[in-house]
Amino acid sequence: TGFQIGLSADGEVPMMEHGSYLLAPGHQHYLGISAINTVSRKLTNILPTRRGCLYGKEQELDYHKVYSRSACIFECHLAWVSSKLNCKPWYFPVTEDSIKFCDPWESKAFMEELDLTPHNYCNKCLPDCDSTNYKLSLSSAPFR
Repeated sequence: TGFQIGLSADGEVPMMEHGSYLLAPGHQHYLGISAINTVSRKLTNILPTRRGCLYGKEQELDYHKVYSRSACIFECHLAWVSSKLNCKPWYFPVTEDSIKFCDPWESKAFMEELDLTPHNYCNKCLPDCDSTNYKLSLSSAPFR
């Protein structure tokens, strides 16, 4: 019981299972946020597989305008589960004409399967060459 908070950079898919924090009710919370901005020189003359990262416009994604690793992983997991269950919940983007919408029971199974997608399944998703990583420090004390 409480409130779950998470931080993500602009344009990234918020993945609450990675780096989210639970704020307990009945407590006063103190949050400190710091950001580390990683900016790589433009190394576009080196192949992405060799340099080990991708710039925002180097790889097209199906649902996102700008590449980010989290968006790539999200789309990869979405494609894997929708091909496995042959449907997609109505609240997810659809680009294929052949995919059908899941009924409520299939949507529940879809979300459960999405959480079970192997993390190493999307090895094609390289890290971002330019990124901002946020760090949150949290302390709390019960109300008197």
